[in-house]
Amino acid sequence: ANDNGSADGAGETQSEGDVGSGNPGGAMEDEASESEAEAELPGVAFDGEVFSRPVDCYSDAPWPEPTEAWAVSLLRPVIQAVFPAEEDQKLAYYLMLPRTVASAGASMVRLLGCDKFGEEDATWKEVVLLKGGPDLEADTQGGGGVVHVFNLVSHGRRVWRTQVYSSKSAVSLASLEPMLGDRKAMPEVVASQAGNFKELRASEGSLVVT
Repeated sequence: ANDNGSADGAGETQSEGDVGSGNPGGAMEDEASESEAEAELPGVAFDGEVFSRPVDCYSDAPWPEPTEAWAVSLLRPVIQAVFPAEEDQKLAYYLMLPRTVASAGASMVRLLGCDKFGEEDATWKEVVLLKGGPDLEADTQGGGGVVHVFNLVSHGRRVWRTQVYSSKSAVSLASLEPMLGDRKAMPEVVASQAGNFKELRASEGSLVVT
Protein backbone atom coordinates (compact mmCIF):
# COMPACT_ATOMS: atom_id res chain seq x y z
CA ALA A 1 0.00 0.00 0.00
CA ASN A 2 1.14 3.50 -0.44
CA ASP A 3 1.22 5.76 2.57
CA ASN A 4 -2.40 6.94 2.21
CA GLY A 5 -3.66 3.40 2.79
CA SER A 6 -4.75 2.47 -0.71
CA ALA A 7 -4.17 -1.18 -1.53
CA ASP A 8 -1.84 -1.52 -4.48
CA GLY A 9 -0.09 -4.68 -3.32
CA ALA A 10 3.29 -3.31 -2.30
CA GLY A 11 4.86 -0.07 -1.23
CA GLU A 12 7.78 1.42 0.66
CA THR A 13 7.26 2.57 4.22
CA GLN A 14 10.42 3.28 6.23
CA SER A 15 13.98 2.39 7.12
CA GLU A 16 14.58 -1.08 8.48
CA GLY A 17 15.90 -0.01 11.84
CA ASP A 18 12.71 1.81 12.82
CA VAL A 19 10.40 -1.19 12.62
CA GLY A 20 9.43 -3.01 15.75
CA SER A 21 11.43 -0.93 18.23
CA GLY A 22 9.50 -2.37 21.12
CA ASN A 23 7.79 -5.55 22.28
CA PRO A 24 4.51 -6.52 20.61
CA GLY A 25 3.29 -8.05 23.84
CA GLY A 26 3.64 -11.71 22.91
CA ALA A 27 0.72 -14.08 22.47
CA MET A 28 -2.86 -13.33 23.41
CA GLU A 29 -3.97 -14.92 26.66
CA ASP A 30 -7.17 -16.89 26.20
CA GLU A 31 -8.39 -16.06 29.69
CA ALA A 32 -7.41 -12.36 29.68
CA SER A 33 -9.98 -10.12 31.33
CA GLU A 34 -11.56 -7.23 29.47
CA SER A 35 -9.41 -4.74 31.39
CA GLU A 36 -6.25 -6.71 30.62
CA ALA A 37 -7.14 -6.97 26.93
CA GLU A 38 -7.51 -3.20 26.65
CA ALA A 39 -4.56 -2.24 28.85
CA GLU A 40 -1.80 -0.36 27.07
CA LEU A 41 1.33 -2.35 26.19
CA PRO A 42 4.89 -0.95 26.15
CA GLY A 43 4.44 -0.08 22.49
CA VAL A 44 6.00 -0.74 19.10
CA ALA A 45 7.32 2.15 17.00
CA PHE A 46 6.41 2.01 13.32
CA ASP A 47 5.94 4.55 10.54
CA GLY A 48 5.93 7.56 12.84
CA GLU A 49 3.51 6.12 15.40
CA VAL A 50 3.69 4.01 18.54
CA PHE A 51 1.27 1.06 18.54
CA SER A 52 0.40 0.08 22.09
CA ARG A 53 -3.35 -0.50 22.52
CA PRO A 54 -4.37 -4.14 21.95
CA VAL A 55 -7.82 -4.99 20.66
CA ASP A 56 -9.68 -8.01 22.02
CA CYS A 57 -11.05 -9.33 18.74
CA TYR A 58 -13.30 -11.90 20.46
CA SER A 59 -15.08 -9.52 22.83
CA ASP A 60 -18.62 -8.25 22.39
CA ALA A 61 -18.00 -5.25 24.62
CA PRO A 62 -18.42 -1.80 23.05
CA TRP A 63 -15.14 -0.09 22.21
CA PRO A 64 -14.51 2.74 24.67
CA GLU A 65 -13.28 5.26 22.08
CA PRO A 66 -16.23 6.49 19.96
CA THR A 67 -14.04 7.63 17.06
CA GLU A 68 -12.66 4.08 16.68
CA ALA A 69 -15.85 2.12 17.30
CA TRP A 70 -16.53 1.64 13.58
CA ALA A 71 -13.04 0.23 13.05
CA VAL A 72 -13.24 -2.29 15.88
CA SER A 73 -16.73 -3.32 14.74
CA LEU A 74 -15.31 -3.92 11.26
CA LEU A 75 -12.24 -5.79 12.49
CA ARG A 76 -13.81 -8.19 14.98
CA PRO A 77 -16.08 -10.22 12.65
CA VAL A 78 -13.30 -10.56 10.07
CA ILE A 79 -10.86 -11.88 12.67
CA GLN A 80 -13.50 -14.21 14.08
CA ALA A 81 -14.20 -15.58 10.59
CA VAL A 82 -10.53 -16.09 9.66
CA PHE A 83 -9.42 -17.20 13.14
CA PRO A 84 -12.52 -18.93 14.58
CA ALA A 85 -12.48 -19.43 18.34
CA GLU A 86 -14.78 -22.45 18.20
CA GLU A 87 -12.32 -24.32 15.97
CA ASP A 88 -9.38 -23.61 18.29
CA GLN A 89 -7.76 -21.36 15.70
CA LYS A 90 -7.90 -18.10 17.63
CA LEU A 91 -5.55 -15.30 16.69
CA ALA A 92 -2.37 -15.98 18.66
CA TYR A 93 -0.93 -12.46 18.81
CA TYR A 94 -2.01 -8.94 19.65
CA LEU A 95 -3.26 -6.46 17.08
CA MET A 96 -2.47 -3.02 18.46
CA LEU A 97 -3.89 0.39 17.71
CA PRO A 98 -1.71 3.49 17.80
CA ARG A 99 -1.24 5.15 21.17
CA THR A 100 -2.93 8.26 19.77
CA VAL A 101 -6.69 7.75 19.44
CA ALA A 102 -8.10 8.24 15.94
CA SER A 103 -9.54 11.66 15.27
CA ALA A 104 -13.22 12.30 14.72
CA GLY A 105 -14.13 11.61 11.11
CA ALA A 106 -11.12 9.35 10.50
CA SER A 107 -11.81 7.01 7.57
CA MET A 108 -8.69 4.85 8.00
CA VAL A 109 -7.33 3.11 11.09
CA ARG A 110 -4.18 0.98 11.23
CA LEU A 111 -3.13 -1.78 13.60
CA LEU A 112 0.17 -3.60 14.00
CA GLY A 113 0.94 -7.15 15.12
CA CYS A 114 3.68 -9.73 14.96
CA ASP A 115 2.95 -13.36 14.10
CA LYS A 116 5.40 -15.83 15.65
CA PHE A 117 7.30 -13.13 17.53
CA GLY A 118 10.82 -14.27 18.45
CA GLU A 119 10.88 -17.12 15.92
CA GLU A 120 12.93 -17.32 12.73
CA ASP A 121 9.92 -16.65 10.50
CA ALA A 122 8.42 -13.92 12.69
CA THR A 123 6.28 -11.65 10.52
CA TRP A 124 5.17 -8.11 11.25
CA LYS A 125 1.69 -7.40 9.90
CA GLU A 126 -0.05 -4.09 9.31
CA VAL A 127 -3.84 -4.24 9.28
CA VAL A 128 -5.51 -1.33 7.49
CA LEU A 129 -9.20 -0.67 8.12
CA LEU A 130 -11.02 1.54 5.63
CA LYS A 131 -14.43 2.94 6.48
CA GLY A 132 -17.41 2.24 4.24
CA GLY A 133 -18.18 4.79 1.54
CA PRO A 134 -19.59 5.06 -1.99
CA ASP A 135 -17.34 2.23 -3.21
CA LEU A 136 -17.77 0.06 -0.10
CA GLU A 137 -21.35 -1.05 0.36
CA ALA A 138 -22.39 -1.88 3.90
CA ASP A 139 -22.03 -5.46 5.10
CA THR A 140 -24.56 -7.19 7.32
CA GLN A 141 -21.77 -7.19 9.92
CA GLY A 142 -19.14 -4.59 10.64
CA GLY A 143 -21.06 -1.59 9.29
CA GLY A 144 -19.35 -1.58 5.89
CA GLY A 145 -15.72 -1.06 4.99
CA VAL A 146 -12.79 -3.30 4.17
CA VAL A 147 -9.87 -4.92 5.96
CA HIS A 148 -6.53 -5.07 4.13
CA VAL A 149 -3.54 -6.95 5.58
CA PHE A 150 0.08 -6.29 4.63
CA ASN A 151 3.23 -8.17 5.57
CA LEU A 152 6.13 -5.84 6.33
CA VAL A 153 9.11 -7.14 4.39
CA SER A 154 12.72 -6.00 4.73
CA HIS A 155 14.64 -5.46 1.50
CA GLY A 156 17.67 -3.27 0.84
CA ARG A 157 17.57 -1.88 4.39
CA ARG A 158 14.07 -0.59 3.77
CA VAL A 159 10.73 -2.02 4.85
CA TRP A 160 8.07 -2.61 2.23
CA ARG A 161 4.39 -3.41 2.52
CA THR A 162 3.25 -6.51 0.64
CA GLN A 163 -0.48 -7.13 0.63
CA VAL A 164 -1.43 -10.69 1.59
CA TYR A 165 -5.17 -10.41 2.34
CA SER A 166 -8.30 -8.37 1.70
CA SER A 167 -11.78 -8.91 3.07
CA LYS A 168 -13.12 -7.49 -0.22
CA SER A 169 -10.99 -8.43 -3.18
CA ALA A 170 -12.92 -6.12 -5.52
CA VAL A 171 -11.48 -3.03 -3.81
CA SER A 172 -7.90 -4.30 -3.66
CA LEU A 173 -5.43 -3.48 -6.42
CA ALA A 174 -3.27 -6.47 -5.50
CA SER A 175 -3.55 -9.78 -7.33
CA LEU A 176 -4.69 -12.09 -4.52
CA GLU A 177 -5.70 -15.73 -4.78
CA PRO A 178 -9.36 -16.41 -3.93
CA MET A 179 -9.87 -18.14 -0.57
CA LEU A 180 -11.78 -21.28 -1.47
CA GLY A 181 -11.06 -23.44 1.58
CA ASP A 182 -13.44 -26.37 1.97
CA ARG A 183 -16.19 -24.38 0.20
CA LYS A 184 -18.32 -24.20 3.34
CA ALA A 185 -20.61 -21.20 3.71
CA MET A 186 -18.68 -18.10 4.78
CA PRO A 187 -19.92 -15.18 6.87
CA GLU A 188 -21.11 -12.28 4.73
CA VAL A 189 -18.32 -10.03 6.00
CA VAL A 190 -15.70 -12.24 4.28
CA ALA A 191 -17.79 -13.62 1.40
CA SER A 192 -15.52 -11.90 -1.15
CA GLN A 193 -12.21 -12.22 0.68
CA ALA A 194 -8.97 -13.12 -1.08
CA GLY A 195 -5.38 -13.85 -0.14
CA ASN A 196 -4.05 -15.41 3.05
CA PHE A 197 -4.14 -13.45 6.31
CA LYS A 198 -1.88 -16.09 7.90
CA GLU A 199 0.86 -15.92 5.27
CA LEU A 200 4.34 -15.51 6.76
CA ARG A 201 7.26 -13.69 5.20
CA ALA A 202 9.58 -15.75 3.00
CA SER A 203 13.12 -16.35 4.23
CA GLU A 204 15.31 -14.55 1.70
CA GLY A 205 18.20 -12.14 1.56
CA SER A 206 17.57 -8.41 1.85
CA LEU A 207 20.99 -7.08 0.78
CA VAL A 208 21.05 -4.91 -2.34
CA VAL A 209 24.38 -4.25 -4.07
CA THR A 210 24.50 -1.04 -6.09
